[in-house]
Amino acid sequence: MMTAAREKERIAAASLVTVWVTENYTPSPKNRTYVRTVTLHVANESNEPVINATVEVHLSGSRMIGPLAAPYPVPVLPPRREFHWDITTGVSAHEHSDSPLAGLGFTDAQGRRWHRRPDGTLSESTGKDVFHYASEDPDTAEAQLGEINPWTNPMSIAWSFAAALWAEPSDFDLDAFKVLLDPLAEGWISGWSDDTVPSLRELLSGFNNLAAHTWYASPRVAYARLFSSEALGQVTKAGTSLAVNGIIITFVHRGDVGWKVFGGWRPLGWCSSRCWVSRR
Repeated sequence: MMTAAREKERIAAASLVTVWVTENYTPSPKNRTYVRTVTLHVANESNEPVINATVEVHLSGSRMIGPLAAPYPVPVLPPRREFHWDITTGVSAHEHSDSPLAGLGFTDAQGRRWHRRPDGTLSESTGKDVFHYASEDPDTAEAQLGEINPWTNPMSIAWSFAAALWAEPSDFDLDAFKVLLDPLAEGWISGWSDDTVPSLRELLSGFNNLAAHTWYASPRVAYARLFSSEALGQVTKAGTSLAVNGIIITFVHRGDVGWKVFGGWRPLGWCSSRCWVSRR
């Protein structure tokens, strides 16, 4: 039986694991504008490690936009350490939103799962159900997609790319489709043939749900995820991973043309991120 002193000690250790977002504005080289930098911070100030830390950036309170540039999950947060990631690119896709906040889930050294909400409050979530994918709130899903701007938001290109391949062949516009592709990707340059579009259609035919969160491997490389309908509504316990049927599309940002489809199609074998899904 846990004593009151031990319970207090356990909560005190968990309370030392925190997450926050900072925004800095510095003058541009010619002092004509200010450059915004947004940084996500996670710190473990306790004397014990925590594991399986999952970060989610929030806008306007309840609107989640994913971990952005942070690993998901962060396998280990060592004692007395702070980690930080530049999430400027991801936040810029939501330019007309409130300042970002962040939430954090983590497992302590005793195996208990905790959740720190964006407002800073902490609660134990051991054993609680987590709905990984949902589609019953299309307004939330659309809000998570961000601004419709191919210069700042790779999701604009992801949606156009997937929608073109989901559409009826009679509605397909090849010239408009090629505008979405990275002009420097060797596969599009040398590998294009009459079978390219039919092959892409076949590949995406079973994946008709676009996850509303973008992952950023770097400020100029992003991933979008497509899932089968079977992935929707699955439930696991907090802090656990979920096997799903999906693929990843890779995007790159070219300075003169914005975000473009580089390629990808890497099978997605698991996911532990909660997200809304925009359905076809």
